[in-house]
Amino acid sequence: MCALTPIWVATYFALGLFLAGAIPLAYLVVTLGLLIRLAKTKRYASFRTTQLTLTLLLPFALQWSLGGFAASSVVSLWALASVLGAVMFSGTRESVPWFAAYLALLAVSVALEPVLDPAAIPPPVQIAFFAGNLAGPSLVAYLLLQYFVRERDREHARSERLLLNVLPQTVAARLKRHDEVIADRFEEATVLFADIVEFTPLSAVLPPEEVVELLDDVFSAFHRLADEHGLEKIKTIGDAYMVAGGIPVARPDHCEAVADTALAMLRECDGRRERDPPPDRCR
Repeated sequence: MCALTPIWVATYFALGLFLAGAIPLAYLVVTLGLLIRLAKTKRYASFRTTQLTLTLLLPFALQWSLGGFAASSVVSLWALASVLGAVMFSGTRESVPWFAAYLALLAVSVALEPVLDPAAIPPPVQIAFFAGNLAGPSLVAYLLLQYFVRERDREHARSERLLLNVLPQTVAARLKRHDEVIADRFEEATVLFADIVEFTPLSAVLPPEEVVELLDDVFSAFHRLADEHGLEKIKTIGDAYMVAGGIPVARPDHCEAVADTALAMLRECDGRRERDPPPDRCR
């Protein structure tokens, strides 16, 4: 909005409509000052409220100063950005008063329309402003929706990752399709438990950050091996790792797959010790 505002300011000043030009100029100056203040103080709540207020009031004030809907090329449409911004950044419930205020100002504009004196604006300029006042709020609405959809998709992907860390993919898919108790029976399955030898004395001498990095490194390798062998990761507890074969999808070679995974885990750990031997205090 700040990027588009100078067009309105320059045009109104060129037409000699100094009051009309001063309104968007004031918005530009105040908003830039608020952005600088936000960068310094990080007080987002006050910035949001002030910005929504300016965006709501100033378009209607500009419309009244120009003499109504037609003379201003319906510049009050810019106030709709305040309502959309309130929905996006304050929440649905908190946006209701902003929408009510928008409707109230719209009603005031309708009541004032017969008594306002239209400004002398050349028809080509008026038509250009009609186009700008339609395109500008449309662009703002489009960008806000783009932001909302990106954030929604990002949060959805994050929640999916968290869900799959707790439940098998097939079980998670069934839970999303049906709200029911899931309990399956498997006649055969193989479960593998793996832990790090002498992890307790190792964790006693390593800083906490290095302990977490070690577990993350080892378990990430175990996750990769489990995926390669088609096994289901169950959970991790401290330095213990649990993986199962034959669930939640039955397979006849579950025991062989788990055994192959166990051997691959040992090779992975041996290779890591050779590449990155532990420090003397951890031998």
